Amino acid sequence: MEGAKRAASRSIRPRSPQPSHGNCTPRDLCAQCSMMKVIQYRFTVFRRTFGRDPLPGEPLLFAPEAPTAVVPDERQTIAQLSEAAKETGVNLDRLLKFLNIKRPGPRMPERGFGARTRQAPS
Repeated sequence: MEGAKRAASRSIRPRSPQPSHGNCTPRDLCAQCSMMKVIQYRFTVFRRTFGRDPLPGEPLLFAPEAPTAVVPDERQTIAQLSEAAKETGVNLDRLLKFLNIKRPGPRMPERGFGARTRQAPS
């Protein structure tokens, strides 16, 4: 019995105070810590919008015009992440890279009435 107690006490060691996900400081959060701040913020938005905590499986990013929490389109997702990053002070680009989300490029003008067209050389 004495040997078992000693073996158990040796196997339980305190965890390292350094996060295992890279260099992370309060002024420069890693992507994982940034994500935690965004999740906390989105919980608050969910509570404010629906008057309750989200249920398991309900999205924290949701279409604002829907009466229930439904997944938003890509544009709304990026807008909500951008708002959350701004409000929490986290780096949006780092967050989007972590989530493997690419920002859409600038919108190209659509062709149609009033659009300039290229003229063939004469």
